Amino acid sequence: KWVFQFEIVSAHGVHCIGTQTGGFYRLSDKKITSVQQVFQDILAAK
Repeated sequence: KWVFQFEIVSAHGVHCIGTQTGGFYRLSDKKITSVQQVFQDILAAK
């Protein structure tokens, strides 16, 4: 699971703030996995 906190700002000020959450789904295993495993798989494929 990941949590992404964000703020959208311009020269006119802050327009919005928020939080988004999610997870990584490994298609080959059909299960939730860690982001570290996602990147390890990408590097191993090279």
